[in-house]
Amino acid sequence: MNAALLGALLAAAPASEVALRWEAVEACPTAIEVRARVEALVGRPLEGPPRVRAEVVVKARGAGYEADLTLTTRTGTSARRLEAEACDAVVDAVAVIVALALDDADAPIERRVFVGPAPEPLEPPAPTPFGATAGIEIGWEASLLPSSAPSLRVRAGAAWWRLSLEGGLALRRSSRAAVDGAGADIGVTAGFASLCYGHPWLVGDVVGCAGMEIGRATVAPFGTTDDEIQRVLWAAVFGELAPRIQLYGPLWASLRLRLIRTVRRLTVVVDGDVEVFRPGPVGVFGGIGLEARFL
Repeated sequence: MNAALLGALLAAAPASEVALRWEAVEACPTAIEVRARVEALVGRPLEGPPRVRAEVVVKARGAGYEADLTLTTRTGTSARRLEAEACDAVVDAVAVIVALALDDADAPIERRVFVGPAPEPLEPPAPTPFGATAGIEIGWEASLLPSSAPSLRVRAGAAWWRLSLEGGLALRRSSRAAVDGAGADIGVTAGFASLCYGHPWLVGDVVGCAGMEIGRATVAPFGTTDDEIQRVLWAAVFGELAPRIQLYGPLWASLRLRLIRTVRRLTVVVDGDVEVFRPGPVGVFGGIGLEARFL
């Protein structure tokens, strides 16, 4: 009976803490010798239920020996290859590895349990407090001019935290007022400045603004004895409310509702005493806006 077969049979025979399957060439020690070296290293007999399984195949390779070791413990399976000039050195290396695996099997599994208050969830980094804004809005305005008309605003500003200071240009399409064929075309171009505050709400925020417009109203009479174009001061204050949602990156969309109170009413009189237009006390604007916020 050759040494390889004898080693395999002897490895399977006794009940041992190391379930050893040993296949080696005749020049190598047997499985019994391997167990003896492991017992010498751990300092006790290997008696008891299997806790480590080792499968070793030793072959002659050139002028030396090569061993493929597969080791299975409670933590998993690992494989390695050992090489040495003498087979006895290969056996020593296998014995050391198996003995260390037994020591690991003796050690209790470390379980770490966190005791104490739960850690606070990570929060996204706070946005940069300073930034810039730019936007455009278009909508419909009523009561300030003789007829409802489209209105356009372009604006830019600086932002800090939830506050922003903005300025821009408001353009209103001219509209016509007439009485008995006489009247005037009226248009307003004004600059504006506003202070806004945004408060988070649902999926976006709600912006409230207060500001002032200062500009020029152009009155072009027609059907009158005096067709000279007049340019008069336009001044108004306004308050605005705008729910806003983020579309993508720095882009936001909003719905705009603005109430405008003229500081000086634009009453239009032609031919000296014919009043063709007197605005209401408050103008109303409703529209949509698109803006970029770089914060």
